Amino acid sequence: MKAEVTKAHDRLFKKITRDKENFRDLVESTFPKELVANLNLDTLELDTNNYIDNKLKEFYSDIVYNCTYKGNTKVKISILYEHKSYKPPNEYLQLLRYMLSIWEFQISNKEELSIVIPVIFYHGKEKWKHKSFCELLNCSDKGLQKFIPDFSYILTDLREYSDSRIIEEVFKSNINKVMALLLKHMKEEEYLRKHITEIFSLVKNFFGDRKKDDIMSFIVYIYYTTEMGSDYLRERLKVISPEGGDEVMTTAMKLIQQGHKEGKLDDKQNVLIRLLDKKFGLPAEDKNLILSINNPDQLDAALDEIITAESLNQVLAKL
Repeated sequence: MKAEVTKAHDRLFKKITRDKENFRDLVESTFPKELVANLNLDTLELDTNNYIDNKLKEFYSDIVYNCTYKGNTKVKISILYEHKSYKPPNEYLQLLRYMLSIWEFQISNKEELSIVIPVIFYHGKEKWKHKSFCELLNCSDKGLQKFIPDFSYILTDLREYSDSRIIEEVFKSNINKVMALLLKHMKEEEYLRKHITEIFSLVKNFFGDRKKDDIMSFIVYIYYTTEMGSDYLRERLKVISPEGGDEVMTTAMKLIQQGHKEGKLDDKQNVLIRLLDKKFGLPAEDKNLILSINNPDQLDAALDEIITAESLNQVLAKL
């Protein structure tokens, strides 16, 4: 269940911020004003590459956009969504690892190195104390400070904003307002039950709009992170929009059911890939083959074959 909750956080954050309009609002609302003034946000372009490695994915998921700064300097804006809900003791080392992942990718693809603007999006209860790398290393000696990587990061801490500020001042996008409120109060089910109608009222005009997909994402998120049942949610949404609330709830539940089926399939594919890679080594083309198999019976047959298989092809023949 814990894994499902983490996936729910990641899916929601990525679904909302993949929309350029929502991402731009997030930048304009939470970044330092002097930085925003020099970013040409009309040039924002989603970067679909994956820079989170296995060690970092336990703590973060990311969304990355390419952008230009002061007209011609190319930068990457990387927002790392922190899903542990507490401050790690070594965020600078994690950020260094992350930025190196980006630069190594660019070098391997013969691309020009970009300046990376790292942003941590945090929603935990514990106050995040933002210290410099030198402070983290307890280094006050200027003679030694020159040997310490000198960089900073932007911190977006939802706990720094009251609910009224989130609704009235911080964000322009109502979609971002709802996302922020749900993430901020994700462990406060009593609060969410009390205010769920008020929160969804912010997006009532989208129930029949193209953005109703975002509303369904909110419903799926609540389903996986709280004990609120579908009947209760349907009742609350119908208070806002009798017809629209019923429609988005019905569609959202279909998405949840489909997600369960796809999740089981993903689990089988990932287990098969991991076991084959450990036992025989797995070329990229064979990994892609496994990911293309949508028949669970074939995957089960391949998993059973691993026990006695003496070659990779013996297992792949079952697919």
